Amino acid sequence: MSRRFFWQMVVSLLCVNLLAFTAGHALSTRMNYALTSIDEDDQHRLMELARQAETLFVDQDLMALQQLTAQIQAEYGVWSAVRDLSGTLHSHKAMPADLHETFDFRRKVTAPVHGFFTKVVIGVPFAQGGAFVIALPPQMYPQSNIQLAHTLLTLVLPSLALLGFCWLLYRYLMRPLEVLNQSTQALASGQLDTRARQQLPSGRHDEFTQMADSFDEMATQIQRLVTTQRQLLGDMSHELRTPLTRIGLALEQGASGDAQMALQLPRIEGELRLMDELIEDALTLAWLDDQPTLRRQDRLDLAQLLNVITDDAAFEFPQHRIRLDYGGELWVQTHQRLLSHSIENVLRNALKYSPPGSQVSIGCQHTDQRYLVSIRDQGPGVPEQHLENIFKPFYRLDKARSHKVAGFGLGLALVRRQITAIGGLVQAQNHQDGGLVVLIQIPIDTDISLKM
Repeated sequence: MSRRFFWQMVVSLLCVNLLAFTAGHALSTRMNYALTSIDEDDQHRLMELARQAETLFVDQDLMALQQLTAQIQAEYGVWSAVRDLSGTLHSHKAMPADLHETFDFRRKVTAPVHGFFTKVVIGVPFAQGGAFVIALPPQMYPQSNIQLAHTLLTLVLPSLALLGFCWLLYRYLMRPLEVLNQSTQALASGQLDTRARQQLPSGRHDEFTQMADSFDEMATQIQRLVTTQRQLLGDMSHELRTPLTRIGLALEQGASGDAQMALQLPRIEGELRLMDELIEDALTLAWLDDQPTLRRQDRLDLAQLLNVITDDAAFEFPQHRIRLDYGGELWVQTHQRLLSHSIENVLRNALKYSPPGSQVSIGCQHTDQRYLVSIRDQGPGVPEQHLENIFKPFYRLDKARSHKVAGFGLGLALVRRQITAIGGLVQAQNHQDGGLVVLIQIPIDTDISLKM
């Protein structure tokens, strides 16, 4: 499983932290300046007083200048003066002693005034030299609650940002989990076509979408297995109905006497044998569906196995000829029972569908870490559009094959399942000179576990 979501989380947290720090710092600077600045109206009043003092100073009307400072004292309760280029102060009275320490640290009217500042002196320079100085009136000190603003910036706003990020992260996490939960409930209720990945954004690729893909794969396998089992049960019930009907008719005819019963016994035995073969093949199909992992634990000589199978087939079908086209030792690591049963099934089919006196050919070639076993019959072949259908359970193409051949159409379906279970491939094709050729690819490599 990839770590895409992990890196998304890391990058997201870094970005959120950087943005929160940058925004907090910028807001803190701006808010601190705004809360510690003298009100604009008060700035205008101070600048107006400085303009009046500058006019009187330029006109050298020192008496009027003293009256102006006295008026400021009366109206605002603070000392003010004009300081000339020589450093002399012109005011209606001397500078108070409590201003001596802060006088040399005069501030502009636009400079911030923090809450811990006391006895602030404002200085407004004149265009032609000199300056207007005034002790900042108490009513003009900034009155904002700096501590409250600090709390908002350092605690409340970061908490709100974190809460918003957590909510977005929760929605990002819960969306696929909700989809998986709903899909699981739908699958449990019998909706086998339920899929989760298509309900998630197509552009999203992380651990949760991988989980949705795994769920869809599981749902597909479950749907395939259930559909196969249902089809198998339906086809079996249909196929069993015919022999059971024939057995019932035979019993009715044999009920008239011992002689009639003796005549019907071979028919009943034949029908029971067919039913037994059907049930055995169906159980094998179900077992292969239930065992997706098979171990290739048998090391054997494929040439020797083919010789044993062809000897048995030649004894059972003496009216046919079997030509072998291979030689030497052909060692392979495989599952002997499944492989031998598959090859035997294909060879028996080839002999059944070939006319008496004809020849069935078996060849084996070594190609690319695989053995290619080919079995060719002399039958009528199969239309190209039906070559894949013959590997489906209970599929029989009677128009292309002989009506006289008994069976239920499970043989080649079993062959494909068995060969696939041991890591091989099987396919069919019509030979250019007539007849059907079944090709079986068998892996040669050492013992491993495979999935169907």
